[in-house]
Amino acid sequence: MKILIYSSNSIYSGKPVGGAEHSLHLLARKLSERGHNVHFVTDSYSRLTQGFVDKDSQKFNIHFSPSISLPFQRLGFLKRLNALIKGVVVRWYLSCNFSDFDIAHTYNEEHDAYLLLKWKEKKSLNIKIVIRVAGLYWKDIHGIESSKKNKKIEYIYNNVDSVNFIQNGMKILFFDTTKSIMKIEPQDSFILDIGDEINNNKAQWSTKPRTKPFRIVMVARLSSYQKRQDILIKAFENLNFGESELLFLGDGPELGNLTSYCNSNTFLKDRVKFLGYQSKEEVKNILLSSDLFCMCTEYEGLCKGVIEAMKYGVPVLTSNVLAISDYLENGINGFLVDNNVEDWSKALSYCINLSDDALKEISENEIRFIRDNFDADKNVTQYEKEFMRIMNTN
Repeated sequence: MKILIYSSNSIYSGKPVGGAEHSLHLLARKLSERGHNVHFVTDSYSRLTQGFVDKDSQKFNIHFSPSISLPFQRLGFLKRLNALIKGVVVRWYLSCNFSDFDIAHTYNEEHDAYLLLKWKEKKSLNIKIVIRVAGLYWKDIHGIESSKKNKKIEYIYNNVDSVNFIQNGMKILFFDTTKSIMKIEPQDSFILDIGDEINNNKAQWSTKPRTKPFRIVMVARLSSYQKRQDILIKAFENLNFGESELLFLGDGPELGNLTSYCNSNTFLKDRVKFLGYQSKEEVKNILLSSDLFCMCTEYEGLCKGVIEAMKYGVPVLTSNVLAISDYLENGINGFLVDNNVEDWSKALSYCINLSDDALKEISENEIRFIRDNFDADKNVTQYEKEFMRIMNTN
């Protein structure tokens, strides 16, 4: 198959990325390893580029688009003009290089998917467009009251050839959110995620002497929507357990507010640390040296932080929300907790007081579950089947 992966932001762009961008990159690499002709188109923010630069990687072709930036973009009409110019340039490049491709896979509703649909529509192409759904970014950023945005989202989901929900819980959450404000009836959908690298993982978590501080870690962006580091911090404060520390990996607009709150509190000041974005290797090292991984969130798709922690066998405590509750069974391969400060405090206390044997059992169950369900080398074959099915659908 000839497969285009379009992700305007990516691990190559020079900006921080999340689980969705890592998943698209991993999918591109695994499909290429299976012998498919894979091309990855992304923006570049880390350097000035003239036109498009093709860079050959070990696995697939990467195409860098220029970062077009007009001055005074805070003015609404200039922002719209910038997007219009970029759309014209990117569509021209797509037409020159990918008009005969079979599949285009993307994830960002408002920008990337819309651009691909308009390109297909204007050129009357046969390429099949698949959009990955792992969250509700459009709702979190714009709210659900923007009728203009809602019309655009409605257009996208009703016109793409297939919608790739990463979990059944994500599909339920998506339609529960949209049913009262939009009329969305996708032509096709399937439930699948690429997962993670499993076979080359040799590292495994183990309990450590209780003389050391009990280390709790959360890996996520510090945003004003979805993620709830504030609940976790207040629960940790209420716990008031001296031999413990709380680490946050990630960055974002809420860093200042969260830091100020912790610095104003005697207990929190020396026990809560904000480490910013870390390399993949450093994240791994911190996870393996931690006692508990936490994900406090309003909702989640297939959280890469949770999956990575489970892959290493780090005991996981998460909010009891869709779609995490699809794959995490309380007390079996992790722990679920209702999303409020009081329950989080109780759950933290419970985990801290668990025996080493109980933690080891959870750890072993996590590793087994991830190997059975989220092995990228297995899941890529399912993507091949889904893409072939979509290609053969009129």
